[in-house]
Order: sequence, then structure tokens, then C-alpha cells
Amino acid sequence: KNFEFDYAYWSHDPNTPGRFTTQETIFEDLGNTIMNNAFDGYNACLFAYGQTGSGKTWSVLGGDTPETRGLLPRVIEGMFIRMDESKKENPDITYQCRTSYLEIYNEQLKDLLMPPGESQKLEIRQHPKLGIYVPGLTETPVANYLEVKKLQEFGAKCRSVAATSMNDRSSRSHCVFVFEMVCKKGKQQLFSKVNLVDLAGSERQKRTHAEGDRLKEGAMINQSLTNLAIVINKLAESQTKKKGDFVPFRNSKLTYLLSESLSGNSKTVMMAAISPAADSYDESMSTLRFAQSVKAIKTRAVKNEESSGATVDMLKAEVAKLKEMLGGGGSGAAAGGEHVDVLKQQLQESEALAAKLQKSYEETMVEAKAMEDLRKNALDDMGLSFSEIEEAYGVKQNTPHLMNLSEDPSLNGCLLYFLPEGENVTFGSDEKCKVKMKGLGVQAFMCCISNIDNSVVHISMLDEEGNEIGADAKVKPRVVLNGYPLKKAKQEMLHHDRLIIGRAFCFRVVIPQHVEEGKVTDQVTEADNLHSALGEVIQDESPEFDQCCAYVEEMTKRIGHTKGQQFLRRFSKLLPSVEEANEITRE
Repeated sequence: KNFEFDYAYWSHDPNTPGRFTTQETIFEDLGNTIMNNAFDGYNACLFAYGQTGSGKTWSVLGGDTPETRGLLPRVIEGMFIRMDESKKENPDITYQCRTSYLEIYNEQLKDLLMPPGESQKLEIRQHPKLGIYVPGLTETPVANYLEVKKLQEFGAKCRSVAATSMNDRSSRSHCVFVFEMVCKKGKQQLFSKVNLVDLAGSERQKRTHAEGDRLKEGAMINQSLTNLAIVINKLAESQTKKKGDFVPFRNSKLTYLLSESLSGNSKTVMMAAISPAADSYDESMSTLRFAQSVKAIKTRAVKNEESSGATVDMLKAEVAKLKEMLGGGGSGAAAGGEHVDVLKQQLQESEALAAKLQKSYEETMVEAKAMEDLRKNALDDMGLSFSEIEEAYGVKQNTPHLMNLSEDPSLNGCLLYFLPEGENVTFGSDEKCKVKMKGLGVQAFMCCISNIDNSVVHISMLDEEGNEIGADAKVKPRVVLNGYPLKKAKQEMLHHDRLIIGRAFCFRVVIPQHVEEGKVTDQVTEADNLHSALGEVIQDESPEFDQCCAYVEEMTKRIGHTKGQQFLRRFSKLLPSVEEANEITRE
């Protein structure tokens, strides 16, 4: 079967020069189109569709390095670059920008720019003139790309992701990033809204092996994507009919939110991501058919040239009319209590919209500053990106630190513990410790890490009073480096060493100076994860292991050397679970 699209990209193997499509190529083809539409005063939208694990989030958000950044950061950065160039050419031009970030998780809207615990219930509303909007959604004014990047990173931490058998960072929600731009030149004003949408991927339980919450999430994702497919088919069919069929936009939050982007005032780009795997043939064909239906749809984009003042006047007239109807001056008040409730809700929404549009840009900046303080407090609990930490706390980028390893891949690296130069950082449950941690096997004092010069970093064990002890001490805390208990009073650590403290905390040691000095590479391998760090722990120095060795020596005389060693290997694998169970019993 033949499918026709505007562009087709192959990005399976980066080691195939001439064929592999880079993020830069996709930006040149699609990102520039979106930017041009925005600066011409049109609303623009990009959304990525496809099965789970096919690369939608990678295409939209991308990776951490400049070369692997996706469309969202490249488009936003490109728009600010173009704004700066435009202001240099014409100083009379001013730009005002705002951004918002939300996700649809299990058919519930979540504000990703609101700190956890502060968010309120959000609903989608539609205004006959202003279109689709979400009352109460955080809209943060931004002045440059770095501010947008910080907000995007904060939202990414709040987003719902989880591991499945097909994708270790599977998006469990649909995500919509909105960037609004107002261009003012004298009395002339252009407004544009750019929606960048990362859809969660369709799933088959047989392949993802989802259970419990993952299974429920997958069912909700598939349901919303099914509604999206129905809407697309109806819109495609309506292009060939004089009178189109009813399009059920309100059947799901996703289709309701995207209704304007799919059929209204927007120039929309759709990206279909498919897997190269042969066993994904059915899903790939389904995605291609969906994309072909989307290509048949025509939107009706118009320039947004109306000033906010005219919109406010219109809303004030609406408010006056609604108040008149509720006061008995119109037919609404006499229509019954239910209709009165509807009018009251419309009045409340119109007043909120008018108040929002009447706020000056300076007022919104003050509100944004207060919200930024809340986000900074929330980041203390959520873990920070390096750029955020450097800005907030003045920590240099070559400062050694510990990075957490977690059972959930999405939580890896979310907690960073910095080791300032010339300081001794103590770990344990005691209040005197600089890093206080509570969990199984964590004593009052566990260890002390000393950063000598950002390159030489030592670790030593501590007794229950906080004094340094050697490897020959009778009672030692459980501090394991690269699978072995500490063997010296002071032991040097290297970049990418694995450190286990107690039985509840596992870290990767990060010493950037070692990479600069060429001692090690900065490449993170598959071995740098929690399971590998736990799997390399050697249990040959515990009393239980010594007792087992003595028992095996006696047993070897009866069952032979080979079987005896096999038993010993099996026992060494089981021993960590036994010791952990004993630890739980003691506590």
C-alpha cells in the first residue's frame, strides 16, 4: 500500500551516514515552518502520534545535548533569536511572551508549572470568540529562552512517566506546551499561539505487560487516542461532503483541547512516528492510515490582529448582558433555576477572562515571580537540573556530587548531593549530619566524604559517635563502593563509582574533573543502573558468608568440589536478601 506525505524521515541508526535524519534536519523542515506561521500572526500546532516507544517524545523534546534537542526547545530558542533580530532592525517593535504547560493524565488536566500540592482542578472551556481555553492554568511571562527551558525542565519532572516492557520511560499522559507571543508595533498588534503536543503512545497489553496502574493508564491512553481517531475520520469525511457530520470533540479531554488545532484557527503539523521493528507492523500500518486521514483535513487559519483592548470591551459587554439577564431584564432569569446556574457560570468565566486580559504585563511578571519562588521550594524535594542548581545556589559545574539510582528509570538522577570543595560531608540519620537520610540499615553516622580539590575525593566510615574508623573495626556501617565494603580508613573515589549507603540508598559518583583530566570517559553504560550496582555487591566478608564457607568445606567432602562451589555461588546471591530480612527484624 502506498502512503503520501510531505516528508519522510529515517532515524533508526545514527551510524548510517547519508541516511540518518538528525534533529537539526527535522527542525529545518518543520520548525522553521512553525516559526514563520507564528511571526505572521497565525496560530500554529505540532503534534506527534504513534505507538509507545516509537520516538514521539524524542522528536518533540529530544535529549540533553545540543545536538539531540527536539523540536520544542529548538523552535522556542529560534523564536527568541528572531525576536532579538527584529528588535535590532526596528526598535519600535516590542514582544510579550507567555508559556503554559499541561498534561492530560487519566482524563484529568494537570498544570505542570504548578508545584505539586498547589494545583487545582482544571476544566476546558470554549468561548465563541476566543476559542478553547483552560481557566486557572498557569501562564508565565518569559523574556528569553533560558527562562522557558527552566519551566520546561520543571514541567518534565512533574510529568507522569513509567517503565513498561516496551519503553523504560513511557509517557503515561498527553502533554501540551503552549507558547504565546504578542508583537506590538505602534497601534498594530499581532498575536500567535504555538501548541507543541506530545501524545502518549498507543499500547497493547500483551506486549507492554502492563499491570495495575500501568494497565489502567494504558486503557485511558488508548481510549483517548481512539476518540482522536474518530474525530480525525469525521473531519476527513467532512471535506468531501457539503454538510459535514457531527464531530464528537467533547468525547475526550484531548480532542476537546485540540479541537481548534484540528479544524479551526490554526496551521497544524502532524508527525507520525513508527517503529522499525517487524513485530510492530500492525501498529505502524495503523499509524500511517491515521496520518493519511489527517492530511486530508483543512484548517481555517486567520491572522490574529485584534488588540486585547477590543477583546476586553467585548467581554465587558458580555458581562453587562449576562448581569442584565440574571437581574430579570432578559428572558434568562425566568427560564428556571438550571438556566440561571448556567448564566452564573458564564458570567463568572467572562469576568475572569476580562480581569485576566486587563492585567498589565508588569502585573503578570510580579505574579510569576511569586510562583517561581514556589517552584524553587518544590525543586528542593524533586531534585534539580544542574543549570538550575548552578543558578540557584552558585555551585560550579565541576563540583563532585552523588546522583541517585532508582528502581524507576524516570527517577534516576532526580536527587543530587553536592560535595563542596574543602568540606567534609557526613551522611547518616543523626541531626548533625550534613546529609540526613532515613531508611533500612542507616545508622546515626554512616560515612564522611571529603572533597580535597574537586579531583581527589575521599570516603571514610564513621562509628555511631561520628568518629572515623578503619576497615578493621569490629562494628562497621554498611558502606559499599563498587560492590566491596570499604577496605581502607580513607578510600579515594573515581568518576562513575557506585556507592551504596545502608540498604535504602544507592548513588553514582560524579567527578567532572576526572573527565577533563582524561582519567575516565563520561559515557554512561547500561551497567550504571540500580540493578547492576546491587548485583555487583560481594558478600565474601560477612560472618554469614564465613560460616557458609566452613559448612561448604565439610559438605564438599561428601558431595564433591563442583557441587559445593555451585551451592556457595547460589548462597552468595541469596545472602543479601537474608541479611536485609535480618536488618528489618532488628529494626
